Amino acid sequence: MPTTEQITSFILDYANEKERRYAVAIVGEWGSGKTRYVETRLRGVLEAQGLSLVRVSMFGLSSVEELFERILAAVARFPGNKGNSKTMRGEAVFDGLKGFLSHLLKRTGVSYQASAKFAASFMCGDGTVLVLDDVERRNQELDQAELFGAINNLVENQGCKVVFIANSAEAIDAEIREKLVWRIVSFEPDMRDVVRSVFGDMAESCPFNGALELLDMAACDSGCVNVRAMIKSEPLVRMAFASSVVNEGPYASENVRHALRELLAFAFETAMGKAPEDPSRVHNAGDVSDDERMQWVLDKMRYERYRDARVIGDFFDPSRIIKQDDVDASIDEYMRRRYPESEDVLEMKTALERLKGCTTEDDETVVPKIERLSCSIRKCSFDPYDLVSALEVNDYLFKLGFEEAVPPDESLSCAKKMIDLDVDCAFVRFHGRYKEWNGQLWHDCEALRQADAYCVNQHEKAVRSNRANQLDLEDSRCGVVMAQQLREAQNENPSSFLDAFPGDIAKCFERGNAESQMSIFEFIKSLDLFRWSDSEKKEEVVSWLEELSRNISAIELNSKLGPVRKRWTLDAIESVKKANQ
Repeated sequence: MPTTEQITSFILDYANEKERRYAVAIVGEWGSGKTRYVETRLRGVLEAQGLSLVRVSMFGLSSVEELFERILAAVARFPGNKGNSKTMRGEAVFDGLKGFLSHLLKRTGVSYQASAKFAASFMCGDGTVLVLDDVERRNQELDQAELFGAINNLVENQGCKVVFIANSAEAIDAEIREKLVWRIVSFEPDMRDVVRSVFGDMAESCPFNGALELLDMAACDSGCVNVRAMIKSEPLVRMAFASSVVNEGPYASENVRHALRELLAFAFETAMGKAPEDPSRVHNAGDVSDDERMQWVLDKMRYERYRDARVIGDFFDPSRIIKQDDVDASIDEYMRRRYPESEDVLEMKTALERLKGCTTEDDETVVPKIERLSCSIRKCSFDPYDLVSALEVNDYLFKLGFEEAVPPDESLSCAKKMIDLDVDCAFVRFHGRYKEWNGQLWHDCEALRQADAYCVNQHEKAVRSNRANQLDLEDSRCGVVMAQQLREAQNENPSSFLDAFPGDIAKCFERGNAESQMSIFEFIKSLDLFRWSDSEKKEEVVSWLEELSRNISAIELNSKLGPVRKRWTLDAIESVKKANQ
């Protein structure tokens, strides 16, 4: 993909080559900044070489005659594009030409349109680069052969250099492209160039240090190389960087930078029409496959963060007017919710950082660093992402014989406490990182493997609980749905039924019809096929069955056959319980 500098050099060579009587085309996605590039970069370079650039939009163009009228108008206005007085003189020139051509029409009978074509052709000869913008936005009923034939006449007979600007090469018929367009150049500006094109002055005027670099990262996070999206976001971006919360607030500077990076990326995505969406509107967590679940959780968490950044959606809502106070309040709320001040988070990162390269140090200098790491592990309140490194480094130091390291059983217990604080976050931040590198590093850290297994199991529980919470207990078939969910979960893990709430099963039995009650009975009966050898697991199974029996025993049924199905179900529970005692 050529850079903008390479494209400029190519156009300059093309403009200076007298014998090259073809047109060229620059194609790039909508909003990528093609027009902006022509006006802010290409025009200046050509004028510095004594060449003229005339840009004409083909938007809504309905006739060849209209094209030449636009070219004539652009040429007449050309000398006055930098000052009002000169512009007026340019308009006067155009008005004079119109009067002259009208006079010719009366005296000679030559049509005004033909004269406009003649005048435009005459004024767009050597030394002129005619840029025809918005090619695909012309009136589609316009005859392509007639239109591009007229343009070809400018190129071949008048020596005019023509540059088409379009979203894709298909804007020009393939046969015409072959005859008229010498070369097609793809336009994809460098992300940093786009940022500096729109926000370049912020390097000196913005009170926030490193604003452009942060914008570079936000653009990269959002995949935004769309100039129009950045221009639409510009007022919000400037208010964000000018916010008193950002520049004078009580929050740690690193947290502020992370939050701003997220908010700016959200702004760019929204401006592109790609704001984060709630994935649960398409799929519930329980309906997503294992392979897709990580991405589902990531999308869900990102949507929730976007939802918390309420000022983004408000800013792009055409019915809302956002002021600096609104931006300040929203950023403050976002920081308090998403980036609470936590010395423990920073302490863990510092502890891990200071232990890098510890094998080259004496034991005496390493011990205080190990004690610092151990203290952070036992607090159980740091970023789950760092849990991988914390367990691995601690395990390594413990195996080396440092008594100051946390024993593996204790470190695992601390990891479980952390995971239980926010299972979704741990699944993404901790399990995601572990899964990414598993088998390459950390392969001999038992505490780490067990912590990851626990994290996955807790997340599965949360997913199954979410399934149960989604049951419609007013639906007479709720027991059928419950039994189906239990069977599906059991296919993955025979003891997964222990994650279901006995009270929910009892409610489904009570409120369901005969089919629901029989489905639950059949499921309980199927448990008789399983035997658990582990004594601890047996106790858990028996305890769960006893609770289910108590809940179902307390049900009062109005139908005549319902009590019969209830007795069968209680007998099935008792049978499974005895088999595991």
